[in-house]
Formats: sequence, structure tokens, C-alpha cells
Amino acid sequence: MLGTIRAFWNDQRGIAMILVAIMLPVLIGFALLAIDMSRANGLHNDLQKGVDALALATAAELDGRSDSITRANLAKTTLLTNKTKFSTAGDHTLALADVTVTYLTGIPADDSIKLSAAGVDANGVNWASTDPKA
Repeated sequence: MLGTIRAFWNDQRGIAMILVAIMLPVLIGFALLAIDMSRANGLHNDLQKGVDALALATAAELDGRSDSITRANLAKTTLLTNKTKFSTAGDHTLALADVTVTYLTGIPADDSIKLSAAGVDANGVNWASTDPKA
């Protein structure tokens, strides 16, 4: 009896099936995680493109004329009234209160400086650029 148990214990036939049965859920889990992360990354990129389009459309109207802020706000409002479709759950329209726009009179000296109302001049925008290197 002890010999039969020892022979069964040392028998390695069928060990591949056990390893596959153990590793298959792990492999499927990692595959699903990769799919979820790629979908999340794609959604993030789509949302970033939308925000960039909003900023560029608004900044394109800031040419220094007296009505430039009015035109920039109109461009912002026009883009925000578009419906977004990121899922099958239905349309979603952003409210104007969801977006905060600050018009600056110049570029801050350092990127770490927090923006405040001190640099805002609603009556005359004297600097606007859509080039990030400008």
C-alpha cells in the first residue's frame, strides 16, 4: 500500500495539466487587466484632446482687440454645448460651470507659480499664444 502511494506521489504524468489549470486564471486576469488599462488610456487621451481643443479655440480668439474676451467666451460656450459620447450610457453635455477659464496678461515666470486674479485683466489681453514653446 505504501508503495502504491509512493508511486502515485512520484508519478509526473499529467503535471502539465495541473500547471495549466493553475496558470490559466492568472494569464486571463493579466490579459483583462491589459485590455482595461488600454481602454482607460484611450479615454484619457480622448478627454485630453477635447480639453486641448477647447483651450486652442478659446486662445485663438485672443488677438488683443476689445471684443476678444467676448469672442473667446463664445468659442468656449460653443464647444461646451457639443454632446460627448464616450459610452453607450447616453449623451453628456458639460455645463459652463464645469469649466474655469482664466485670461492672463502675461506668462508667469515659473510653471510652479500658482495663478491668481492678480494677473488677470479682462479689459485688455496683451499676450496670447497657442504655441507651448513661445
